[in-house]
Amino acid sequence: MKPKNSELFLPLLLLFAGTALASDKKAVEAPKDDFMAGSVVKSDDWEIDRVKNIETFKGHVSFRNSQYKLNADNAVYHHKTKKWDMRDNVYSLRTFENGTRIEMFCDSAEYFENMQKSTLHSGKNRVKSVYHSPGHGVMTGLSDRLDADNSAGTLNFSGNFTVFTDSATVIGEKGVYRNSTGEFAITGNTPFAVGINEKHQTYLEGELITLNKDTHDISAYRNVKGLVVSKDGESLFKKKTGAAK
Repeated sequence: MKPKNSELFLPLLLLFAGTALASDKKAVEAPKDDFMAGSVVKSDDWEIDRVKNIETFKGHVSFRNSQYKLNADNAVYHHKTKKWDMRDNVYSLRTFENGTRIEMFCDSAEYFENMQKSTLHSGKNRVKSVYHSPGHGVMTGLSDRLDADNSAGTLNFSGNFTVFTDSATVIGEKGVYRNSTGEFAITGNTPFAVGINEKHQTYLEGELITLNKDTHDISAYRNVKGLVVSKDGESLFKKKTGAAK
């Protein structure tokens, strides 16, 4: 059984939800209808500012339960705006019952509870999202920034976007993933795709490149150029205009 599309690549949106907070070595029990119920949030230091109405967690911030894991060096929760700020070595892991795992790595992140939106930022390294799917291999995305909108079911990757599988790589300036289609749409700076298998090497470029998350099929649209070369160097196919797959 495959995970629902609405669950894909959005672990941070749920990881930051809820306000069950804990100090060093202590846990606060969450309401039973809260996804954090039965979990523990830890940090080296916990500060409450009742004037600004914020809570600050410093050092080895961690959250874990049977489905979620979150680590960061620092975290701040703003009660008035219901906003989480996470920074330095932010990592999240979401595990599904069918064995699917989704990991995210970034230098800082923001989550707005009311709007169900999150933003992941790069610093020393690009934002990295890794999707492990039994039977479909691993897919990895890299970008300078990632904006996730849970209600819309979209992920927007901006700045030096790259998405790759075990057999293909697609590069462009930006990309959008939509749950409704199950596809990445990559645009900007003439995006291109490079693929390789046991028989062929493939190159495609166009104004738009799409990549299906399950089948890993790649398509190019508008002003398309492409080349398929066999392992012995023979050119098998060339495409200059129109669309290609």
